[in-house]
Amino acid sequence: MKNPSSITSSRRVQHWGWISGWAIPPTALAQVAQDCWPRHRHTVVAPSRHALAQLQSLDLDVVVGYSLGALLLLSHRFDSNPPICLAFAPILAFDRESGLGGKTPARTRLAVQTKFDANPIAASKLYLRLLGMTDLAGAEPAYEISDLSWGLEALGSLRAAPTTTKHSQLFIGSEDRVCSIAEISATYPHLTVIPDTSHDFRVLLPRVAARGINPA
Repeated sequence: MKNPSSITSSRRVQHWGWISGWAIPPTALAQVAQDCWPRHRHTVVAPSRHALAQLQSLDLDVVVGYSLGALLLLSHRFDSNPPICLAFAPILAFDRESGLGGKTPARTRLAVQTKFDANPIAASKLYLRLLGMTDLAGAEPAYEISDLSWGLEALGSLRAAPTTTKHSQLFIGSEDRVCSIAEISATYPHLTVIPDTSHDFRVLLPRVAARGINPA
């Protein structure tokens, strides 16, 4: 990944590396990202234990996380030269009991995990219903079953690192079902709230793009 000092202008073609959300097909996110920021090149990986390593092996200008992908990105403690980070629908900790902005009780997440052990597709549909994105649930897993299983565990265990979150740009919809704007903004006042927008990346990303973000 490149040092932020190497970013001289958002007018040139940049390479953005994305980490998708849980049960969100990376190809679906990639298409929306490309439509929203057509000038730039976008690489999207599934939210797995290897996601950050995959991105770190690339020559990236900007690193982006969405939903669980944002949690993976924000929980990472970078060295003294962190990359430019964008976080959409940022989960700082998923469970409501964490007090970091999650709205979902731990018992609900555990219910999804129990269902996943018996039927990964049904569990994906249940989770996507929580997010208001049921139509994205397909007949096949969004990506590798092992990575889906790991992602559920990550939702319950990971916490955003304050140092990473503070130097990142965070964007959230005002109608997000799983993230509390009040709790997140109390700690991170630089949170950008997009009015009349949900957790759904198909709505959130176009509205952020329309505002003309300038990663720097």
